[in-house]
Amino acid sequence: MYLRAKNFWCCFIVMVFLIISTFPLNAEEPNNVYGDISQNLSINSKALYSKKSAAYQDKEGQIENKHRSMSLEDLTKLVSGDLLSAEAINKYSCPDNLSEVAAARKVVQFIENTYYEWDEYEKIANNGSLEFFCIKMKAPQSKLLTQYEAQVLLSASGLWMEQANSATGGNNEENYSLPGAVILPSDSPSLKNLVPVKEYDNQLSRNVIGTDERERVASYKVMQYPWNTISFASIWASSDTEYASMRATAFLVGPYVAFTCGHVVYLSEDNDGDGACNVEGFAAQIDLSPGQYQSSEGADVIQNYGTLSSVELSANSSYTDIIDADCNDTEQYNYDLGALFLDSYFAQISTYMPIEFDYTPNYINIAGYPLSAKNDEETYSLWYSKGYTDSTDTNMLSYKADTSGGMSGSPVWVYNPYTAQRRVVAVHCMGGETSNGATRFVSDNYDLVTEWLQWVPGQEPSISHTLTPPSSTTAYKGDVIGPFYSSVVNNTNDIYYFYPCIITPVGSTMCLNQFAVYPGDSLSNDDFYLYIPYAAQSGTTNFCEYIYDNIGTLTSSECFSFEVSSSSEDEGIRFSDAWKFSREYK
Repeated sequence: MYLRAKNFWCCFIVMVFLIISTFPLNAEEPNNVYGDISQNLSINSKALYSKKSAAYQDKEGQIENKHRSMSLEDLTKLVSGDLLSAEAINKYSCPDNLSEVAAARKVVQFIENTYYEWDEYEKIANNGSLEFFCIKMKAPQSKLLTQYEAQVLLSASGLWMEQANSATGGNNEENYSLPGAVILPSDSPSLKNLVPVKEYDNQLSRNVIGTDERERVASYKVMQYPWNTISFASIWASSDTEYASMRATAFLVGPYVAFTCGHVVYLSEDNDGDGACNVEGFAAQIDLSPGQYQSSEGADVIQNYGTLSSVELSANSSYTDIIDADCNDTEQYNYDLGALFLDSYFAQISTYMPIEFDYTPNYINIAGYPLSAKNDEETYSLWYSKGYTDSTDTNMLSYKADTSGGMSGSPVWVYNPYTAQRRVVAVHCMGGETSNGATRFVSDNYDLVTEWLQWVPGQEPSISHTLTPPSSTTAYKGDVIGPFYSSVVNNTNDIYYFYPCIITPVGSTMCLNQFAVYPGDSLSNDDFYLYIPYAAQSGTTNFCEYIYDNIGTLTSSECFSFEVSSSSEDEGIRFSDAWKFSREYK
């Protein structure tokens, strides 16, 4: 039975899990790799699912597979037949001084509807060889990964990968489609007269570099990952103007979130090129059709997953500030990022493109929905391109890959030979006479991007979570660590679930009790202590708090680390047999 939040702290002094596991993780036993939290959350998520409303359960019969969070333990089963070889990361090791080493990359991704966030560390020798590679996971739990765990994570992350030469097909291949796909004639009113956004006034040009080398993505491929996450975007302006309907590209990054350019969601124009700006503001609505396909010009358009409409739009505020001041200022392209939010989901899509920050590529891949490509003057199909990069600035990336109007918002992804991964590093937003360009994912927009990624319907008003660590970073066996401050405030209409957990030096995770945070309730304490048993292992220990929604999706996680050591001095109250919380010390 769940405890009500208002009784949270008075009931929180409990003893659980009498002895911390002292066994190291065993790569030969994948079921034990992730400790207790994965098993607990897997069971709880299933129980929570059974309590959902019938209307929510019945939607296309997909709710359990679509929205149940997949634990790290379950990922081992998911990738059991496609596990990345140990040789692929044979230099895997985490140095003792990792806290003093800057992360080489930050990566975020929804894998099987679960939000994952991790840092990758590496050292490259002068001859270009890899000296070491290491991963520290930040969500859904905080821990350094063993080599086996890294193999599992990267294998699951890489489920989206497809070789470029297997993605393309000619114009005469069989016209595959999913059962229940929407099929529209190419002259359908919902498709016709969609002008590429910002093309109508020649404010931006997007160019083919030399010969058009783009390839149409084959009909059977647009239904596979990652091509099924790339979406045809129909943009509807908020005013009845000549260009009230436009087209672009967006790509799904989570069940309810798609990324595109800022200029796709926040509309402006320089009429007649006279320098006078007309800022429309946010579009009225954007419709997304992922995995859309057309075999040739004039053929029927197949929308394999149907169409969903945005319920909310957002753009980088640095971009909108520049546009509001001067829509011709080229500084806008440094911040040209936008997001679309949905109140429903596309059935059968559950893993999405990983995003990597601050990566400098030599070669890029891109796919989107141009108005014209090769011999098609008006196409509604997905086209793939690739090419060498020209330059990489702080916020911009330029390349020789062919693009044209309608591809604004296309994902730009790269291949990293050290991790054998393909990841999105930028969003295509502009073109020039000799190269085309994209706005990069970098540290400066990391907080904004991760905030967008974790948006879910009904978040307004939201749930807030704060964990303030103690001033001391060292504690003794039999003593306490604290005080620290913890707070959860639920201003939503949904129930959330709170898990306080301890992660031992060998990575074993122990979660104390699960608590329900009911609508309008709050958990808070400003004199919070954690008792450390004599059975605790010495070394770096993490205390983490996880907040899950009522369908098992992680919405927040906060952690702090401290060192547990033995002491020859008097060890406080000599609390010896279990971890325990208290409001007061001694």
